[in-house]
Amino acid sequence: MRWGILLSSGAAALDTAQYYITSGHSIIHIYVMQALSTWALLVFVFSVILSYVFQILAQAEEAQEKKAALHLAYHDALTGLYNHAGIFHIAKSLDSRKSYALLFMDLNGLKEVNDRYGHEAGDFFLCHMAKILSSVTPSSAFCGRLGGDEFIILLPPHEADSLFPLIKTIRKKMQELKGLPHMPKDPSASFGWSIHDPSQPLSFDDHLNEADDRMYEEKEKYKLTHPAEAGRNFKREK
Repeated sequence: MRWGILLSSGAAALDTAQYYITSGHSIIHIYVMQALSTWALLVFVFSVILSYVFQILAQAEEAQEKKAALHLAYHDALTGLYNHAGIFHIAKSLDSRKSYALLFMDLNGLKEVNDRYGHEAGDFFLCHMAKILSSVTPSSAFCGRLGGDEFIILLPPHEADSLFPLIKTIRKKMQELKGLPHMPKDPSASFGWSIHDPSQPLSFDDHLNEADDRMYEEKEKYKLTHPAEAGRNFKREK
């Protein structure tokens, strides 16, 4: 549309401009045509400006759409944390020459919540857990949900030493959920971790596997005293 305005106004300006250099017309006629040509010239200039404005707005809109698409690609739709793709995208930027810490956790009690209260309550539990993780982790850390009830936290080099105090804080925060509506009877999580040592050439996948193994060991101990995690169903509460 803007190109149509641009071309039509430009043609009008060129057409009327001939009266500046043509003779044989009355003074009134010349004044009228000069006014029309001036108006056409102003429309032409305005069209050029408008065209550039439209172009800038279109580019800004395109940039926002790309930013939104990138956010959706790297963030979990339910919790707002980084998703599996987002965490591995961040992992690519980690400097293997510097130490960093990886904390892997699996929620205990999600099956209990889903069985007792329904999956909406389970989603609420996951979202509440995501808020807890976001509130207790350093601003420079990265929190993600790998899927299901599995969460991961990446601590950058200058925060790697805070790994074990962070686990203690998360445990404490989860115990504060005890007794709240639609929460597990014993809110807790099974943790695994891995700390990157620059002198050992381990990949991010290696560290994730190490953390997963540690988490699995802790999870097996938890299942011995919590049969629901081993497969027992709870009766749905109304």
